[in-house]
Amino acid sequence: MLMDRVTDRLKATSVVDHALRYNPVYYREVSRGIHELRSMDLQARRELSERMLRRTLAWAARLPGGPPANAPLRERPIIEREQLRDHPRRFTVPGLIRVPAATSGSTGIPVLLSRSLRSVAAEQAFIDALFGRRGFDLRRARVARLRADVFKPVTDRSPPFGVLRDGGTKLILSSNHLNAQSAPWYCEALRDFRPDVMFVHPSAAEALAGYLQDLGLRLDIPLLLSGSEAVLPSGRQLMEDIFNATLVDYYGMAERVVFASGSSAEAMYFNPLYGLAELLPLTETEAPEGARALEIIGTGFWNDAMPLVRYRLGDRAIVPDWYGDAELEEVALGLRPVLAIQGRGKEHLLSPSGVTIIGMSNATNGIKGLVRMQLVQDALDRVRADVVIDPAVGAIDEAQLLRNMRERLSDDIAISIRRVQQLERLPSGKTPFIIQHSVLPSMAQQSARIADTRAGA
Repeated sequence: MLMDRVTDRLKATSVVDHALRYNPVYYREVSRGIHELRSMDLQARRELSERMLRRTLAWAARLPGGPPANAPLRERPIIEREQLRDHPRRFTVPGLIRVPAATSGSTGIPVLLSRSLRSVAAEQAFIDALFGRRGFDLRRARVARLRADVFKPVTDRSPPFGVLRDGGTKLILSSNHLNAQSAPWYCEALRDFRPDVMFVHPSAAEALAGYLQDLGLRLDIPLLLSGSEAVLPSGRQLMEDIFNATLVDYYGMAERVVFASGSSAEAMYFNPLYGLAELLPLTETEAPEGARALEIIGTGFWNDAMPLVRYRLGDRAIVPDWYGDAELEEVALGLRPVLAIQGRGKEHLLSPSGVTIIGMSNATNGIKGLVRMQLVQDALDRVRADVVIDPAVGAIDEAQLLRNMRERLSDDIAISIRRVQQLERLPSGKTPFIIQHSVLPSMAQQSARIADTRAGA
């Protein structure tokens, strides 16, 4: 559409981008709602969620072939990611102005999305609220970014490794140039810039914190905002110590259907004004002892251009195993936390016998000083655990980690552990828990052939 291209071109300019994000018609409405939500009890939140859901269902009724607005939520089909990826127009309400967007493509192929002006402003309001509760106005704050921004080739290893933007109020750092040799430059740049806030991919910030701890260096950054990856307790402690910061971890996605945040370990709260989080049982998914995993199905409340109703996120919420229906309702309404939110779309390994192995994230349980782990499988019979260790601890109990992994892996898979300073990243800047290299595109077929051969023997 011509208007899509025009809007995309305009959004590239900072002035127009700011106008889109802080559109007063929508931004003030959302900000007011966020403020009112804080004083709402259970019943008031129920009524709010029902009211917001009715509005989204009315938007969805305008889709070609969409169900009527009064069709019960639980009778509606779940939208799969592949459906949205292959047929985005089926989920887009016709309209004059649509802001194009896309997922990062970390699961394989990016999904093309459409956002309304209401959705763009709403998203900014929810992000700003995370700062406002801690005394910062994001529009006036000095902000650093250590995420997936690219401003020069990764082969250019000479400084600078960051650029100033927006009149010197934003410092954009390249995570792809961060290593032990360049870490002092990052430290000096951040000291000179004196950020109020730093947006981070946790794996990149953990790596920088580790390098600085090795060098005996510290920084003062009041607030870290972490997203896109899960944060382990050891990683949180390391970052908060080295940066002298409060870390706020948030969960969101490009599809804009649910939002959760937390500023302490094992406590993430959904925001019921943002969207509806349905938590459905998972029968074949492992969880830490004393907990259970629930699938997250999301319905967004603010994107009238692409009103996704019952969208399968491919992620799971980890909750105490004693949570019943009443507690789960409080979770969905933001009154009770979940222990963690984990991705699960690619968190599996394959064995030579053709078995899909899940639940490997639990192998990190009880390993003190482990900041982050990544499993690399480059053959059916071989898995390597790359581990990032808190420099203050110096070493982890590798024997215990091997035992934890062996409990989940059969004897026909060799296991090794390698200590690293940084984990492998995708082009999106994310560091998935499991990496399966290019030698494995046909692993399922190869595994099936092995199983057939053994059966024939």
